[in-house]
This record gives sequence, C-alpha cells and structure tokens, in this order.
Amino acid sequence: MSARKEQPSNVAQRVASSALLLIAGFALIAAWNTGQSKPGIDYYQFWVVGEAIEHDAVTNPYRDFERARMGALYLERSARQAASPRQHQAASRRPVLETYSTPFLYAAIHALASGDYDRDFTRWHALSLVGFVAAVVGLARLVGFGWTAALALLATLVAGSAPFQSELQVANVNRVQLAVLALGVALSCRRRDATHNLAAGALFGACAMFKPNVVLVALFVVAVSAARRDWPSVAQQCTGIAAGALLCFAASSFFFGSASCWLDWMTSLQMIPAGIITASLGNYAALVFLFGEQATAYGLPLAIAASVPVGAAIFSGRENEAFDPLRVVTAAGLGCVVFLLTANLVWEHYMLLAIPLLISVLRDASTKQASGWRGWLSLRILPGAALLGVLATPTFGIAGLPHEVYFPVVQGSALMVLYGLGIAQLRGEARRTDS
Repeated sequence: MSARKEQPSNVAQRVASSALLLIAGFALIAAWNTGQSKPGIDYYQFWVVGEAIEHDAVTNPYRDFERARMGALYLERSARQAASPRQHQAASRRPVLETYSTPFLYAAIHALASGDYDRDFTRWHALSLVGFVAAVVGLARLVGFGWTAALALLATLVAGSAPFQSELQVANVNRVQLAVLALGVALSCRRRDATHNLAAGALFGACAMFKPNVVLVALFVVAVSAARRDWPSVAQQCTGIAAGALLCFAASSFFFGSASCWLDWMTSLQMIPAGIITASLGNYAALVFLFGEQATAYGLPLAIAASVPVGAAIFSGRENEAFDPLRVVTAAGLGCVVFLLTANLVWEHYMLLAIPLLISVLRDASTKQASGWRGWLSLRILPGAALLGVLATPTFGIAGLPHEVYFPVVQGSALMVLYGLGIAQLRGEARRTDS
C-alpha cells in the first residue's frame, strides 16, 4: 500500500523535473543566443593582452602608453576585411584598454586562445555557460537539493538574474571563476582524502591568482577543517594552495618574460582612474555608495572586521564526525560575500559570487519548519528577500529608482541578509554538533 501511495508523488516529481529541465534548457538556449550576439567587450580586453604580449612585443600592458598602443593597434587590425564584425565592434568600444587584471588571468585566457577572435570568443562563451550550469547544479546537489529544486534554481538564475545577464553582455570571467570555486569546494568535502584536499587547495590558490577577490574563500574553507581539528586536511589544503599559487606565479611570469609583471599589476591598482569605475558605469559597490571617495580607506578594515564573526562561527563547534558539506559551502559563500560587501569595485556580474551562500541559505531554510514570527522571518521572509535582492531584475522595473541607486541599495541589502543568515547557519550547525 505504501508503494502505491508513493507512486503518484514520484510521477509528479518526475513530471516537475522534466518540465523544469525543459524550462532551464530553453533559458540556456536563449542565454547562448544572447551571448553570441554580443561583442564580448571584457573578454576582448583579456584576449588582446595575451595576443599583444606574444606577438607585438608588449612587456608591460599596465602602462598607459601600452594601453593606448594595444587598443589602437588591434582596432586598426579589426578594420581589415578579414576581421570579424564582432571583433571590430569590440575594438571600437575599447579604443584604449583598461588593463587592471592579474598577469595570471591574461596568461590563462591566452593559453585557451587560438588567435582567431570569433573562434576564441565562442569557446569562452561555451566554457562559461557550461561552467555556470555545473557550478549551480553541482553546489545545489552537494548541499542536498534534489534534481527538481536544483533545476528550478538554475532556471531562475539564468532567466531572471541581473548578474547573469550582465555577464552575458560583457563576457567577463565570473562564471568560470564560480565553476572553479565550486569544484574546489566539492573536492574539499571529500573528508580526509589527501589527493582531493591537495587538488582543492591548488584550485583555490589558482583562483586567487586569477582574481584575488576569493582569497577569503580559501581561508574560510581551511578554517572549517581546522575547527574540526582535522590537521592532515589543513596541511594538505594549505600545501595545495601554496603550490597552486606558486605554479600560477611562475607560469605567468614566464609568459610575461619577468616576475616584475606582478609588481606592475599591483602598482596599476593604485592608479585606477575614478572616472572609469563610477556608479553610472555600473560600479554598484555598497561601500562606495555609502562612503563615496572615502570607501578606499574603509575596505580592508571592514573586510577584517566582517571576517571575525565568520571565524567565530566556524570555530564555535566541536569536531563533527557526521561531516556536512553544507558547512563548507556556507563558509566558502561567506568568503565571497565579505568581499562583495567590502570591495571598492563591484560590477554587476561580480554578484554571481553570491550564489554559493544563496544556495546554502536556501537549502538550510528548506529543511526546517518555520514556527512563530522569528521562524518565518529567518526561514522564509529573509531568504526570499535575499533571493529577490540578488536577482534584482524582477523588482527593478517597479522600484522607480535610478540604477546607480537601486542596485547598490537592493543588492547590498541582500548581501547583508545573506551574511547574517550564513553566520547564523554556521552557529546553528555548531549547536547541533555539540548536542
């Protein structure tokens, strides 16, 4: 009898999963077509720097002279009859390059390039889309979501997410970055497996050298192992991080011809013109919205201050034999969110980094019963508000606010909610562990 009673629900679940698979599939096809219709102005800059270093004797792409020279040189080349319309459109919109990314980012993207912009852009677009799908579905499944819920979340993020749509518009690196982080987190959840811990650490180290906005992710994930007194895993992860970072440093220095490229990059970060990172152009950093030009002075102290409660929450429990991957995902997600809250530069597509914590918060809420107003607030209202805030698109049209106000306020508030819920989740897990 029980089998017969369960059968209709199983059928309904399969129907729902199939329907959501179709919806997600159509959303991804639309995303593919949208991305293919764009010139990829961010990817173009990454692509040009690698080409110019290899073929045009550029040794320091961080100098103003070389930014202008590379832009003019590749604009002229794109105007030739053999060049693609996409390349010419991107070159026309980037007559002077804005080169502030790490040497390893340029070296890594060039390693995947063939020299044909159309072909390379299509490859990057495909890699980014596949990586995003793998990251979202993989993290959702890792924390315990079923296939139906994972597909529903994927369809929502692809069809109604402002960060995802922004990434499609410019073809930046955040989807790939999210995929690498998700793989590192998944490997970290293979408890006391030396190979997986070393590989996870290497991925975190490489990801930090690619873009240093994820340094706290590596720190918090290692802290989870330390809090459980799993010292072999701590040593293996730290060894992997150091090895991955060193390898990326060596590879990029070799590509640039000198290790001084890293000093050139760090110097360039201190000289970013204020006029190219304004809110009107899409810098929606909540810190800049609140403090304006003074935000630079507050970023590092606030990042340290925001990390203290995270560390306290991670270390508030005892060693847990029933290891829960949700704890690792939450810690990694908090590493991303602390950066987003305290950075001086947050383009809309950077908000894709909020997805790991969003997934863990939604999963935690879905497994608990809401009772009383506090339960409804923490398990239904706040997670729902955080989801809408990160998506941003569903409420933008009815808010009646200019984009330079709407996005910092709405998404900044969503990040604060996620930060609080993530810490509460870690502490709640610690209390369950103690009991």
